[in-house]
Amino acid sequence: MATHPISIDSAGGEYMEAVLVIAWAVKPGDPVKAGDLVVTVETAKAATEIEADRDGWLAEIFFAEGQEAPVGAVLGTIADEKPIVGEKLIAGQSASIAPATATAA
Repeated sequence: MATHPISIDSAGGEYMEAVLVIAWAVKPGDPVKAGDLVVTVETAKAATEIEADRDGWLAEIFFAEGQEAPVGAVLGTIADEKPIVGEKLIAGQSASIAPATATAA
């Protein structure tokens, strides 16, 4: 199953190093369409809504609501095929909230 990262590459200027995850609009296993709101994050300056860049299903969440994530980190993934919630999907991580270990290159 192919997955695609959900990330934020810049946030409120070059000096912002992290964002706070405010709310996930969908949960793992939910379908998403390109342009749908997926997650809202906040910097010291403003809240930013991150939209799905493709149709698919939310497969994984790496940062829970209330957690801080480095700018550029993968916040979650969108899968091309419907994931089975609880199934091991990538590198031993389940389709639920998992520890944040992935980062965007």
